[in-house]
Amino acid sequence: MVSIILPAYNGEKYLASAIDSVLSQAYQKWELIVVDDGSTDATASICDSYAQKDARIKAFHQPNGGVNSARAKGVDEARGVYLVFLDADDALADDALEYLVSSITQDVDLLAEGSGERILGKEEYLIELWKGRIGPALWGKIFRTEVYRKMDYSLDRKMAMGEDLLLNSMYALNARQIIVLPRKVYIVNRHNEASVTKTFKHNWEYEKYYFNKAQDLFLNKCASMASYDQIQLLFNKSWLNAMKYVMLDGGKIDYSDDEYKNVRDYFSVRKKDLGMSEKLIFSLKCAPVYKAIVRTYMGMLSRKKQ
Repeated sequence: MVSIILPAYNGEKYLASAIDSVLSQAYQKWELIVVDDGSTDATASICDSYAQKDARIKAFHQPNGGVNSARAKGVDEARGVYLVFLDADDALADDALEYLVSSITQDVDLLAEGSGERILGKEEYLIELWKGRIGPALWGKIFRTEVYRKMDYSLDRKMAMGEDLLLNSMYALNARQIIVLPRKVYIVNRHNEASVTKTFKHNWEYEKYYFNKAQDLFLNKCASMASYDQIQLLFNKSWLNAMKYVMLDGGKIDYSDDEYKNVRDYFSVRKKDLGMSEKLIFSLKCAPVYKAIVRTYMGMLSRKKQ
């Protein structure tokens, strides 16, 4: 059986469509665990209404604790061999579960939607993940429940951006083979203006907190891997990318902070690995100037591609 985990907070606008996409699945051996995370709109009543109509749907209600807490509650309650994650504003393709379940084998612990079919080891997967060649989200994948529960998936509430990438990375540490599938199984709602990806403002304190957590929970555990140097490089480039977004969002980087100095020193001998916008982080300390230069540079690249 597949356990579908659906966290919901004030999701009345799209929640019914998300649940309906589960009900319309060709594969029917599933349970849907909807966790209402202290909603103040009609989310709770929508959850309960569906649960009363179909015994496979289980509604749980908790005080607002954030999406990580709601997902963790869902995983705790899951009885399925596999886990699939669904956001309250998105949907599953009608044959998503059938395709995923029919594609997984005994020695495979993770299937991920992507382009082209590939079989990856954990290190290959981590490199593809941190390069952005495989989507960082929890959705669009199927996980083995017993493997997922081996990691500390109860991230705290402060982890509001990038938590999917971290959980995917932590999961891969315990995974055997991973298969990237050549088609999409998940339908993302691009029109929800209230989504975290559209409202989150990057800031130095959050990025420092995130990468410290990611180093403790993930990077330090890769130290014995043959590809550790490559994973570390990608990790630090991701740090730079976060700094870039802090600047683009008008924030300030603490240039006296040891975290900044560590990244600066790391790349002092790896300048060839940096793009122009990354190099600018070390030379420009004025967010408006940085933003203007990067936008001009990106515009030039766009015109060249055309």
